Amino acid sequence: MAYDVTGAGPPVVLIHGSNLDRRMWDGQMSELARHFRVIRYDLRAHGASPGATAPFAWHDDLRDLLDQLHITKAHVVGLSLGATIALDFALAYPDRVDRLVLAGPAVSGLAPVERLAFFGPIMEALRAGDYARASEVLAATPIMAAPPKDSAYVHRIVMENQRLWSARPDLVRPLTPPAIGRLASVRAATLIIVGGDDNRNIKAAGDTLKALVPGARLVVIPGANHLVNFWDRDGFNRAVIEFLK
Repeated sequence: MAYDVTGAGPPVVLIHGSNLDRRMWDGQMSELARHFRVIRYDLRAHGASPGATAPFAWHDDLRDLLDQLHITKAHVVGLSLGATIALDFALAYPDRVDRLVLAGPAVSGLAPVERLAFFGPIMEALRAGDYARASEVLAATPIMAAPPKDSAYVHRIVMENQRLWSARPDLVRPLTPPAIGRLASVRAATLIIVGGDDNRNIKAAGDTLKALVPGARLVVIPGANHLVNFWDRDGFNRAVIEFLK
């Protein structure tokens, strides 16, 4: 998988969201690298990483990356799908996680509380084989919304990751049993970050994590949507660095 490493100190791994890639963390790299050895990578079929040709688990990919870098234990930070992977990794390999940051989180096995309006148009485009249209629809949703200075950049990242639509979902091996029934066993100190304007599914996931993960802390950033690290870069960076330190 494609990855880069910046800085020195305790290792921190950054995991991006679906239909994005490791560039979404550009606004965090310089600040985090002042304190930590920062590793960010592209998930399979995202960015510069190839797609899967055999069954795999997202959390096992992270284990393999840490093994390659000779890292036995790290802080893990994820957003959206990245938060799902970070949480699954913390449950599958508890001895390898120091502290855990889950931003705009989704929890494996947690049923959504609402069907998002854009899901239908995306599925229509995918059934027609129009990956570009599916990405355009996704890029225009609140899920991928960003402040004006960043919106064109996020749009470009989404459009450049449209090959993800052709990846085979049947190759993904989920955490079994899923995280939702195992939250009380999370051992890592956990910070949850949710945008105040994010959708009800994400807010419900944040509340569930706060209630069930022992000692978990929840930070809500007012006025921020799903890509919370873009909406309040300084606030996000400060919350993460203070927690990890």
